[in-house]
Amino acid sequence: MRTIHVYRAARNYFVDGIYWGDDEEGVRFYLRVTGVPTDAITKALEQVAQEGTALIQQGGLVAGSKPGLRDASSQACREEG
Repeated sequence: MRTIHVYRAARNYFVDGIYWGDDEEGVRFYLRVTGVPTDAITKALEQVAQEGTALIQQGGLVAGSKPGLRDASSQACREEG
């Protein structure tokens, strides 16, 4: 099971703590080539835009406060803390 943390500070994106700049399409491309389903990427980036952070977990579900983001293969959820 793999967990990917995507977050944004100001206009800059970070994926698992690695700086990605302000290029959302670059983040989308990276997540796609690492095997994240397109719908999970879209949900995660929408959540990042609203809340500033999202977790994508492949191979299972992550308990989260947003049940609308759950599906059978992956989930984007808000990180507490």
